[in-house]
Amino acid sequence: MGEVLVNVAEAKYELGEFNQAVADATINKLRARGAVAPLQLSAIPDDPQRDAAIMPALWEIRRERAIELMGEGFRFDDLRRWKKMDYAMAQKLGRWIKKGTDVAADAKIPILNNATEGYIAYEGVPRNMAGTSIPVCHPLQSAGTQSQT
Repeated sequence: MGEVLVNVAEAKYELGEFNQAVADATINKLRARGAVAPLQLSAIPDDPQRDAAIMPALWEIRRERAIELMGEGFRFDDLRRWKKMDYAMAQKLGRWIKKGTDVAADAKIPILNNATEGYIAYEGVPRNMAGTSIPVCHPLQSAGTQSQT
C-alpha cells in the first residue's frame, strides 16, 4: 500500500495537483503509521541537504518514497527516471556520532574528515576514475550543490 500512496503523491505533484489534502491522503498516512510528524506544505522546514534544483514539496515526496521503498529495488529506477544518477555517486555516510560520548574516544571508527564528531565514513574520500575527489553530499542531493572534500 505504501508504494501506491507514494506513487499517487508523486503523480499528483507532477500534474500540478499536489496540495495539503493530497499530502494528508498519501504522505501523511505513511508518516502517521511510523509516528513521524505530518508534512505541512505551508511549513516545510528548510533542509540544508536539499538539491536546490528540486522544489521542497517534491523533495519531501521523494524522500518519503526512498524511505518507504528502501531495500525493495526501486532506487536505481527512480534515480534514472528523475535524471539524478549523480546521487548514487555520493559518498555513503553512516550515523552521526561523537567519540567519547557515543563510542570510546579511541574507537577505530572513521569519521568524515578525521573529526571526533560527525558522520561515520567507512568508504573514505570517494574518487572518480581520474582520481579526483567526488563531492560529499546527502544521498538525495545533487552532487553539484556541495563543495569538494
